[in-house]
Amino acid sequence: MKFNKPSNAVSVYYPDRDSPVKYEIELSMSGAKKGMAIGLLIASRVPHPLSVPIGAVAGGVLGAIFGKAD
Repeated sequence: MKFNKPSNAVSVYYPDRDSPVKYEIELSMSGAKKGMAIGLLIASRVPHPLSVPIGAVAGGVLGAIFGKAD
């Protein structure tokens, strides 16, 4: 947080430097595999033709993000 900002008419925002919070995520391959399996199991219960591929992709992405890092 800066209190003495320059009073220029144009200011430049640098997202890498000016962002106060940075998140780094390590993706997990084993978590993605487990997430895909869980997503397929849940999506197989939904009676829609697109539920299985969407469940696999959503489960894989969530498993990769929240899974244990390899």
